[in-house]
Amino acid sequence: MKSNNLTDLILQYPATQAEEQALIFLDHRGQEKQQWTYAQLSEICKRVAKNLLEQSVEKEVVVLAVEDQAKFVPAFFGCILAGKIPVPFPAIQRKKNRPGWGRLCTLLATHPEMNLLVEEMHHSRVAKGLAEENLTPRVYINESLLVPNTSP
Repeated sequence: MKSNNLTDLILQYPATQAEEQALIFLDHRGQEKQQWTYAQLSEICKRVAKNLLEQSVEKEVVVLAVEDQAKFVPAFFGCILAGKIPVPFPAIQRKKNRPGWGRLCTLLATHPEMNLLVEEMHHSRVAKGLAEENLTPRVYINESLLVPNTSP
């Protein structure tokens, strides 16, 4: 299979070997936590892309502050499929990682066109912290993008 870009890897490869194992995710102990076939990977990345497109503007930059790799992968490829520019960023833990939080705030303050994607468990703390810093990016909740959308 010839791939011209990253989206080709997601959109074309599953057609030929859909049921082959594509990814295995491990937990912090090195135990298998989750695995996807190419078909599953394609489906979940397309779902994220569709949901992003329904909630966003074209060509936006999305900072991906997602710790769980099984959530990061579809967010990253979903952004690319939706025509977004993904910016991988370390997970946000305001109290434990003040330098990281400071870098994120500086990034968002100096690039107001950037938006943010976070895991649901961090959303309320992040939203509160952004408000305290007078920052107003659009904040996507990763888990909501993974849910199948029933609209046509």
